[in-house]
Amino acid sequence: MIIALDKEELKEILPNKEVETLDFVSQEDWHKLRSKGIGGSDIGAILGVNKYRSLVDVYLDKIEGKKVEDNNAMFWGRVLEPIIRAEFQKKHSEEYQTYLVPYSLKYGVLRANVDGLIYNNQTQKWGVLEIKTANQFTTKEWGDGVVPQSYYAQVMHYLTVTGLDYAIIVVLIGRSDYREFYIERNEDEVKAIKEVAEDFWDTYIIPQKIPAPDGSDSYSEYQKELLAKYETFSNRVELDDDMNKLLDESEEKKQQIKELEKEVKETEQKIMNIIIDNQADLAESERYKVKLVTQNRTKVDPKFKTEQKELINKYKEIEEKYRIKYKTNFLKISMIGE
Repeated sequence: MIIALDKEELKEILPNKEVETLDFVSQEDWHKLRSKGIGGSDIGAILGVNKYRSLVDVYLDKIEGKKVEDNNAMFWGRVLEPIIRAEFQKKHSEEYQTYLVPYSLKYGVLRANVDGLIYNNQTQKWGVLEIKTANQFTTKEWGDGVVPQSYYAQVMHYLTVTGLDYAIIVVLIGRSDYREFYIERNEDEVKAIKEVAEDFWDTYIIPQKIPAPDGSDSYSEYQKELLAKYETFSNRVELDDDMNKLLDESEEKKQQIKELEKEVKETEQKIMNIIIDNQADLAESERYKVKLVTQNRTKVDPKFKTEQKELINKYKEIEEKYRIKYKTNFLKISMIGE
């Protein structure tokens, strides 16, 4: 049986006596509390190890209340969380007891909303339980004792807030791949997380200073939203020497990218020759497998559409007689085991 801990019990359990417990009764309350501090899902973005969020996302979340848009993965993650938690308890009924924590934990500017706490009956030590669901295409990110960096940062953040010594991440990959990962507290990383979170808060949130460009897709989206607020621009601005230097470096890098892309294309052409010479649709080496993929598509001949525009508009069914069929071949290269 999984039960919820009350505030007094939490106060006794958590080694970090500076932690405050904050109530929330709805998702909206939770978002408000979350906007007033750095949470576990924020720290990965601040550290630069989150593939989907960057500094500007965290900033906009705190300053403008810009919420992370819900999606199917997040929805099913919430639906499956209690099921996965119950499965963990079932698997470890003798070793662990699992508890719910229906509060947001506050430690300075740090916030933590843990999926649960666990008590080891043998060692008599408390730890954090973190539950994840993952797409089957991310299987390789969950290797032997290895978890995605952003999730590692998240649980280390929770250990920073709670003061506890270990965490267990339970992940359900795809529909049936259940895995567990034990993570121990690292004092150097705990100290670094607290410092980085406080520095971000003091540098950007308190003065409401937008983070500098970082090359992320998130920053480009932020700039698009800014541009959309204006109908047109008509002013002229002079770029200084520093920007000229950056532009020079950028042009050099573009050329390097072109040269590297040409080398990649040359390699693919050599492999394609082997495929053609052997009339093969699959080639394998010790580390790689190369699959010949064929895509078919149809398209109306542009010449016909131009010359017979009125006819096309009047008799759409004629298009089928004048379709040009295109076949595209490309190589799908992957590491063995992916």
